[in-house]
Amino acid sequence: MNDQTAQHLAALRSALLSLEPTGNEGFEGLMASTLATVCNQPFRLASSGSQRGRDGDNAFDDGGTYFEAKRYQDEVPKGEIAAKLMSLATDNKGQVNTWFLGVTSEVSAQNAELYKNAAASNGIGLVLLDWSGSSLPALATLLGMAA
Repeated sequence: MNDQTAQHLAALRSALLSLEPTGNEGFEGLMASTLATVCNQPFRLASSGSQRGRDGDNAFDDGGTYFEAKRYQDEVPKGEIAAKLMSLATDNKGQVNTWFLGVTSEVSAQNAELYKNAAASNGIGLVLLDWSGSSLPALATLLGMAA
């Protein structure tokens, strides 16, 4: 990655970290808006409180697509994501097909595999949109697609 790209990515990550973590104007709202644009489907946020493994969902597919948006400065807490997956699996009545996980930090290869396997064991595909430090971040790519 060249220096100019690295500088732009650092500025984008800084802007993401300046957002509130929740709400329509925060990182959750940005994820809903971005997914809506890229998927050409409306996404909506879940209300605060028990969210059963999701910050929002697709408004048109009867709960088939959920997303979780986590704004982290540092390492992604493995236990927190595992708990979200457990809540999702417990509440899933077979309708959830895809779970988008958007995080502003890098997820290690081991944890990415753990999350994907946990989701797959419940018949759910996981689309991991993290912030890799070694390549173009998947989250930045998604945001660029929604320009």
